[in-house]
Amino acid sequence: MAQVKRNLPTAHARIVFWTILAIYLFTAGTAWGQLVCSDYSPGPWEHGKSPAEVAHQLMATTRPEDIGKLAGGDTQFVILCGSPQEAERAFAAKKGRTGWFASVVVIAVGADWIKVAAADDAVRLHRADYVFKTDAQMTSPPVVGERLDFHGTYSSYDVAAGLIGMKLQWMALPTPVIVRKRTVVGAGPLP
Repeated sequence: MAQVKRNLPTAHARIVFWTILAIYLFTAGTAWGQLVCSDYSPGPWEHGKSPAEVAHQLMATTRPEDIGKLAGGDTQFVILCGSPQEAERAFAAKKGRTGWFASVVVIAVGADWIKVAAADDAVRLHRADYVFKTDAQMTSPPVVGERLDFHGTYSSYDVAAGLIGMKLQWMALPTPVIVRKRTVVGAGPLP
């Protein structure tokens, strides 16, 4: 009986294939997994409007003195989806201010930077929307996929990369939320 020789891929080729596939699926097919304007899920109040129209409406209806008080996600939405002038105006109001980001997901880590997903859409798509930069090389960097709390100062933004740059002040494990049960004596049924 003649033996049929199969052309099976080597173990190395299989590892390379599955690694590339995992990277592609993890980043949802985008280069480096950056967040883009089309990634935002429309809210129930945005039917029939483009993201650019929603960003313009947000900037037009917000008082100038309140632009710096917009949530980080709103500022990021204006930067990615608004006009260049609206993006500059939104970030100028935030630059130099500090922000605290609770329980964000680490997407990528370098020697002196950490890319994280803070917005719900970014976490859902595994795409970075903030990059925290340090002054020196980290001695014990966080692990990709880990949830951490970050505190930093707004320093820059890059529309093409879909990232807001932050100067890292500190990072820590998320603070656990403790919920205590209370028993109310003599309370009747709830209406």
